[in-house]
Amino acid sequence: MARALRIEYPNAYYHVTCRGNEKAPIFLNDRDRNKILELLEESCENFQVEVHCYVLMSNHFHLLVKTPLANLSRFMQQFNTAYTVNFNKMHQRVGHLFQGRYKSIVVDADSYLKELSRYIHLNPIRIKKLKSSTIDEKIHLLNTYPWSSYLDYIGSRKRHSFLNPGFLLSLFGRTNREAYRNYSAFVLKGISGQIRNPFEEIKAGTVLGDDDFTRNIYIKYMDKKVGEREHSRLNEAIPPLEIDKIVKEVAEVFNVPPETLLKRRSGPVEARQVLIEYCLRYLIKYMTLQEIGLRLGGIGPSAFKMNRIRLQKKLLDNQLLKEQMEIIREGILSD
Repeated sequence: MARALRIEYPNAYYHVTCRGNEKAPIFLNDRDRNKILELLEESCENFQVEVHCYVLMSNHFHLLVKTPLANLSRFMQQFNTAYTVNFNKMHQRVGHLFQGRYKSIVVDADSYLKELSRYIHLNPIRIKKLKSSTIDEKIHLLNTYPWSSYLDYIGSRKRHSFLNPGFLLSLFGRTNREAYRNYSAFVLKGISGQIRNPFEEIKAGTVLGDDDFTRNIYIKYMDKKVGEREHSRLNEAIPPLEIDKIVKEVAEVFNVPPETLLKRRSGPVEARQVLIEYCLRYLIKYMTLQEIGLRLGGIGPSAFKMNRIRLQKKLLDNQLLKEQMEIIREGILSD
């Protein structure tokens, strides 16, 4: 099975989960839980990662983190390894503790951070044995459950030093008291009300965001991840681009009339080469080579290969062309 696509960039937000191997417990007592929080604090300091929410369950945990240094993989590898070594030593066991690698989803913070934090904080009441419990019983459990960041978000205890609740709380009120009260009401509404489930909107098992955010992620990582299964799934998840959008961006950067770019042997050669390259990259998922070729003045499939070879040679020693292509990529992403 192919590994999950890892998307890393500065200041990215992620929902991260780790589960016990064969669904076995990863915490056997409160000492284990305190230890993982201690190691989480050390790892955050070492890698400058921000934890915005967390919850520890019996056989898994959830984190909502931000990575200013684009280093989620290194952070999680060190953190999970440190906890596994400690757990095995304390409980006289050997072997894997977690079920494979961690699972991460890159998150559009502008659209999904609030709902995702609520999902994480409601985990303690989602277990089967509480299914028939009353609302009051569930509220009591949430308000007394010590192994999540919810108590920090409602001001019920001194927060852990590694936790960064400030940004999320700022979305719920101007003062701490107002934010604590409104955030509590927001989370508790999820016990009895019909609320948005953010995980129903994940695209390709990798991205939680709207169409523009997903397209942005896809285009940023397309060149590096061609051929991977998860890349292909993400490809299918994004909304289609129009050829007119690509033509417009190329024409603006090269300062040429858009209509000339669609004709064979017309306009600046480099502008035409860039247009063909970007049409190939971003239209191939829903148009055939023949269809794209017809829109570009009737070029054949072999022309795409030759165009890419010639363009790559030019990019070896043409910094201006590289910069122009990057500007065009950013334009393609924009509304």
